[in-house]
Amino acid sequence: RTPGAARCAHRSPQPGAARDRLDQAILLARRQQTRVALLIIDLDHFKEVNDTFGHQAGDQLLRQVGERFMAELRETDTVARLGGDEFAIVLLAADAAAAGLVAVKLLAALERPFIVEGQALDVGASIGIAVYPDHADTADSMLRRADIAMYVAKRSRRTHSVYTRDHDEPGDSRLALMAQLRQAINDGALTLHYQPIARLRDGRVERLEALVRWQRPGHGLVPPGDFIAFAEQTGLIQPLTQWVLQTALAQCGEWNRGGQPVGVAVNISMRNLLDPQLPDNVAQILRETGARPEWLTLEITESSIMAESQRTLETLQKLRALNVRLSIDDFGTGYSSLAYLHRLPVHEMKIDQSFIRGLISDEISGAIVRAAVDLGHKLKLAVVAEGIEDAATWQRASADEIDYGQGYYLSRPVPAAEVAAWLTAPPRPARAAA
Repeated sequence: RTPGAARCAHRSPQPGAARDRLDQAILLARRQQTRVALLIIDLDHFKEVNDTFGHQAGDQLLRQVGERFMAELRETDTVARLGGDEFAIVLLAADAAAAGLVAVKLLAALERPFIVEGQALDVGASIGIAVYPDHADTADSMLRRADIAMYVAKRSRRTHSVYTRDHDEPGDSRLALMAQLRQAINDGALTLHYQPIARLRDGRVERLEALVRWQRPGHGLVPPGDFIAFAEQTGLIQPLTQWVLQTALAQCGEWNRGGQPVGVAVNISMRNLLDPQLPDNVAQILRETGARPEWLTLEITESSIMAESQRTLETLQKLRALNVRLSIDDFGTGYSSLAYLHRLPVHEMKIDQSFIRGLISDEISGAIVRAAVDLGHKLKLAVVAEGIEDAATWQRASADEIDYGQGYYLSRPVPAAEVAAWLTAPPRPARAAA
């Protein structure tokens, strides 16, 4: 092993280390008319190790994995962390067949248990392979295509997979989408749109929900439903949520310093909620952006809160201690017990839009909404109606003593540049009531 290879296998290399090394390798291969193989390796069930034994144990495991990988490689090969539980390996003068043999050796090296803090841990992996110039001719396109091959291996339960053009067929479009999403997060190529949440009694905007949007090159605006769930499955939800928090709170600070006293709401997934580092990460972002904790509302779906009740409760208590607002999102769609709801350190509940849309026309939906409002107020929670699309529903929600409203009747989600002007204009419900 060369000193350079050893440095690349350090626990926390720079995120660009793999791309830089790949750029150099491609330049060399172009001059020498040889091939370069890239392996992207995703460890299976690493999240469970972090959750069970803590991040220090996770870091120990990653160091040991990197050391085993380096023991199987040549001095000219490079091992780099891509972040989270992923490694990239660059093989000089290697075609797909040679890379496949290396993949088999690396997987065999993982078969012996790892000893971390006295515990024997079994670790598996999925490996994706792309080769220059057969599959791609730039570092970015190689990273994307090795990523795609890795997702194919993971989805098909094969241990490794070599990229083929068939992977770009429509059936695998979500795999290509995820490879590009990773790059979009790293490059800051996402944007946020904001939808206001206003008091029903007077239309005053209290905060804006931050909703992530992605302008995917060659495909236009990608709806969140097309990539958020898959980001959860593949572990990209953590860096994605971190980016949203950082961006939304920085923007919120600008509005407040500019004389617009509003907060922001950010959605937190089940994976985020099960991350023991979430409260520390939120505290750090608040410090970095200079935002006040009370400006931030974290929205957590009812089903996420119920997934791991004790661990969830501990995380929520730590977040509450930061003076961050906590909201139960999509209330009515999960399976909360009343006893558990009573213990939750939350500030508000958002009634799911499926009930709000039937508030006037459907007797059962109306009864469910009124029962939820009564429950929320008895638990001393503010109540928000999601999905208000017309004046009649707004007025009915207000008559039913719901505190806040959100929906297209007030505003569709808009880019940050349009928010300040929108806030200075009289809100639609105030005009409608006049």
